[in-house]
Amino acid sequence: MYTMLIFAILGVFIAGLMIGRTPEYLGKKIEAFQMKMASVFILTTPLVVLFGTAVAVMTSAGKAGVSNPGPWFQ
Repeated sequence: MYTMLIFAILGVFIAGLMIGRTPEYLGKKIEAFQMKMASVFILTTPLVVLFGTAVAVMTSAGKAGVSNPGPWFQ
């Protein structure tokens, strides 16, 4: 639900920039603080995924998984 709201705010902001009007969502103006929080929220998901991948590759189980040939070569 939060993600849909963030993308709606982002879409309204971009549309407002394209038509040259002050962006409004549900009768409220979208200001710099809302856009900063939306950008932080959108960038958080890829950072969490990249951090989790880095931790998984740095552990011994992650390193063993990379060199695993799979079930066909046993």
